[in-house]
Amino acid sequence: MFARIVALSLLAGLLAGVVATPVQLALVQPLIEQAEGYEQQLEAATAHVHAAHDAVAAEGHSHEAMASEEPSDDKTHRAVATAVSITLAAMGYALLLGAVLSQFGHIDWRRGLLFGALGFVVFQLAPALGLPPEPPGVPAADLQQRQLWWLLTVACTAGALFGLHRAWSQRRLRWAAGALALAALPHLVGAPVLAEVHTLVPARLMSDFMLAALASAAVLWLALGGVLGGLLQRFPVESR
Repeated sequence: MFARIVALSLLAGLLAGVVATPVQLALVQPLIEQAEGYEQQLEAATAHVHAAHDAVAAEGHSHEAMASEEPSDDKTHRAVATAVSITLAAMGYALLLGAVLSQFGHIDWRRGLLFGALGFVVFQLAPALGLPPEPPGVPAADLQQRQLWWLLTVACTAGALFGLHRAWSQRRLRWAAGALALAALPHLVGAPVLAEVHTLVPARLMSDFMLAALASAAVLWLALGGVLGGLLQRFPVESR
């Protein structure tokens, strides 16, 4: 039973990665490249401030123009690295989702889609309310503090969804109130953010990147849930 859950979950993660990778490359990757251009401009501007001669500044401009032309080999390598990272992440999420779905008697692709959507809410949407996805060139708060807040948000959101489920099934208003309070807790605590952010990346690009990253994550989770639900329907796991 355990081996089948693991095998089906890994297969679902692989297939979901195949589906989500083109979406990531089409929606998110162009915005990353644009943001990297602004990041290079900021680095060049910083170098100009400390430059002692006009020739050094001119050389910095020349270097910036050269850096904006990314070789095709680098783009290919980046695309492959993106595909690998997305697929590995999908496999990790699939193991968690497979453990949850295996606890239910009847699983099909529809229920898989539902749990995939819930996974998106827990792991992507709720944390994005406090720490939205940010492109390169945008300073961020301390990494460890952001990771701890992300873990807190994921745990509270998952617990809140479970509480709402219990409130609905048992018709208990207290469960619903407690679940809503739990979901709000990390946002009341507040995500770690910088007081001031100095960047050349336009606000429009940052908002477009956030929406594109969330859309790509939604595709990944829905594909993961639907595929895994279909696999568990086709190859059911006997629950004890």
